[in-house]
Amino acid sequence: MNYVDGLRALAALYVLVHHAILQYYQPWGVLPNSAVVKGAIGFFNYGRFAVDTFIVISGFCLALPVIKAQGLLTGGAATFFKRRVRRIVPTYYASLLLCLLLIATVIGEKTGTHWDVSTQVTGGGLLAHLLLLQDVFYAKVGGQINHVFWSIAVESHIYLLFPGIVWLWARRGINAVLLATGVIGLGLGWWAHGTALEGVNPQYLFLFGLGVAAAEAAYGRNAFSSLAPRRWFLIAAVAAIPPLVVAFRGPWTVVSKFWIYLDPFWGLASAALLAGLGRAKSGLLRGGVELAPLRWIGAFSFSLYLIHAALLQIVWLVLNRTTSLSYPAAFGVSLVLGLPLIVVASWLFYLLFEKPFLPPPASAKRKAPIPVLGQSAGGVAARSE
Repeated sequence: MNYVDGLRALAALYVLVHHAILQYYQPWGVLPNSAVVKGAIGFFNYGRFAVDTFIVISGFCLALPVIKAQGLLTGGAATFFKRRVRRIVPTYYASLLLCLLLIATVIGEKTGTHWDVSTQVTGGGLLAHLLLLQDVFYAKVGGQINHVFWSIAVESHIYLLFPGIVWLWARRGINAVLLATGVIGLGLGWWAHGTALEGVNPQYLFLFGLGVAAAEAAYGRNAFSSLAPRRWFLIAAVAAIPPLVVAFRGPWTVVSKFWIYLDPFWGLASAALLAGLGRAKSGLLRGGVELAPLRWIGAFSFSLYLIHAALLQIVWLVLNRTTSLSYPAAFGVSLVLGLPLIVVASWLFYLLFEKPFLPPPASAKRKAPIPVLGQSAGGVAARSE
């Protein structure tokens, strides 16, 4: 689906710019005098919202085959887990190895940049990352090896619950899924907030459930799917207001303590946007997110997300150790030249370590709409793009 790839690309590019800014201007550091530059930096201060969007997109995409299969998890839970392992683990391990090699040879010293949190590698931290448990032990291993890897573990743990979500969806409908993921996810999230288990981010289970609901709203037949695209876009805009107001009015050091309260709003905004784009056959917004460059980047956004932070540190070293550029000038060059190079390098990484593990593209026959044959999965059917 082109619009999903476009949204993935926008989220990945936002994270890329966000971390590029952190390389030069930590949220608590000294910012340039220009009000325009300060405003732009402030706009890209919240990479967390992009991660929220990724989680919602994940629920959305995994729900579509279930909708097409009349509420069934094709092949059962075992087949689903094998596919998820093949899709995620080889590419993740390749990026893990790459980061370890770069830390051992090029970017292992502390330089006062945001990457410093990743340079210390302990045996426990390495083991946690190999077992995808870095979120559970985040209080101890922090952002070791690569500070973006925490979200990979969080999402992988949600996958373990997906067969149960499908089971509940097929028997009780999408409202039961939203209720269960909301009560469990948000309840555990509030309980873990401020504790050593905060890194697990249980509230993301609810965001994943919102993604599943967005898929049914876009391609199913229920009360959700009766809403016109413009209604979904309005819901997305309204839901985004609270996190945006809090984010732009409060200092980073305060806002970062309240993700548990902001994530659900941004998740709802992302889910409503997906539902609206899915319902809309055309239009300016859908056309915008389906632009060819965004579709291209969206195809390898996972690789871009995995390795961009390490590559940003290499760009920082090159510009600040081998040139006489001022700090602001080096920052500008890193944005104009460094970021495109990182995108290209991520594409090459994708060709080597991600694309070989992707499932084959769906045939034209499988893309055809499937009629409703009863009430499985809440009585939904779907088309795929």
